[in-house]
Amino acid sequence: MIQNQSSAQNPQAGPTGTGSPFFSVVIPAYNASSYIAFTLKSVLGQQFSNYEIIVVNDGSPDTPALERALQPFGDKVRYFNQENRGPSSALSRRERRYGSSARRRMVAAWSGGSSTA
Repeated sequence: MIQNQSSAQNPQAGPTGTGSPFFSVVIPAYNASSYIAFTLKSVLGQQFSNYEIIVVNDGSPDTPALERALQPFGDKVRYFNQENRGPSSALSRRERRYGSSARRRMVAAWSGGSSTA
């Protein structure tokens, strides 16, 4: 499992490590290992940087490959596993489940074969 060391030490830090993020980008991932890096690079390539990225593995059968694909992103991505419940489950009650710092704002990134931000 990918662990986010900086989030454990400072749950208020966003990808830039500066204070509470303005919003959360939540990416439900199911069979996403082949394109998750493309999706994350697109999000990280935006000019606005005060956000957190949360990838939720929705019980995907490609979990080992997904976790390998996430490793290069290190502490820029918070990663969580859940039983397969569908993508809407990853988006509901994100504060309680995933400790989202951006409690009032969220961007849902529905990962598809050509997802970009």
